[in-house]
Amino acid sequence: MTLELVPLAPKRNNLRDVPQTLRNLADRLEAELRDDPEAVCRVVVVVRITGDTPRVHGFGDIEHMAQAFMDLHAGADELMAMRHPER
Repeated sequence: MTLELVPLAPKRNNLRDVPQTLRNLADRLEAELRDDPEAVCRVVVVVRITGDTPRVHGFGDIEHMAQAFMDLHAGADELMAMRHPER
C-alpha cells in the first residue's frame, strides 16, 4: 500500500466542504481496501483550525494513546520523505 497525501480542504477556506472531503477520503479508502477488510485497523486525523489548538481524532482499534502517537510520527516521516507531496 502506498501512502498518499490527500488534501483535506479545498483551495478556498470553506468549512462546509471539509466534511464532504473527509467523506470522499472514506469512500476512496473503502474502494481501495474493499478486498482486504483487515487492511486498516486505525486512523488518526489532525484538524487545524485558525486560532485554536490542533484537534486529534482517532478511529478504529486504538487501545493506547501511544499507538496514535506512533501513527502520527510514521505519517510525518513519510511526508518528510516525499519528493512531491502534492501527489
